[in-house]
Amino acid sequence: MSTTRTQPQFLITLRGPAGAGKTALAKSVQAAADQLVATIDSDLFNWEIVPGESDKALVYRNLVMLAENYLRGGYSVVVSGLIISSEEAGAMQKLRQFAASRGAVLLDFYCSASRDLVVQRNRTRYKQVPEAAVLRWWERAELDKPNVSWELITLDMSAELSSLTGQVLATVDAAHGQLLASGTSPPESRLRQDS
Repeated sequence: MSTTRTQPQFLITLRGPAGAGKTALAKSVQAAADQLVATIDSDLFNWEIVPGESDKALVYRNLVMLAENYLRGGYSVVVSGLIISSEEAGAMQKLRQFAASRGAVLLDFYCSASRDLVVQRNRTRYKQVPEAAVLRWWERAELDKPNVSWELITLDMSAELSSLTGQVLATVDAAHGQLLASGTSPPESRLRQDS
């Protein structure tokens, strides 16, 4: 059953190095929002569907298609991953344009974590990755920030998860207020029906 929403439909991107805490934050935002939120982690395509997939353009085409389907269905979407501009090759821009055409709030966060923190977190993850790879990905994520052609909002991932979740949702609310002030009519989103 679809009802009028109390939060705007949004498309959030959480990008940053492996081990920063992107997936945990995406799940926390999903749980805290009072609407249906789909979380799509690029690791699903890189580690689960076809482990080690080297065709990153294919990965991002599938990620975008899935996100667009959820947006069409009235869901908000959180996309997370080690998103590198040269690999996604315009796919994220396409997704942003689609979400914008629906009047959704668009936010892109860089999940900033120190090298030591990502190495430490990697040691406790269910899918341990060699430390050299984690450090290489950390450097790629850091070097890619200037290549993103829209505003990146930096999150200090050493903060408590509840604080980060509140910060993300407060940023959604503020951006929603700006959309309303500009006369943009936001789309309906589907509220979560808690039992």
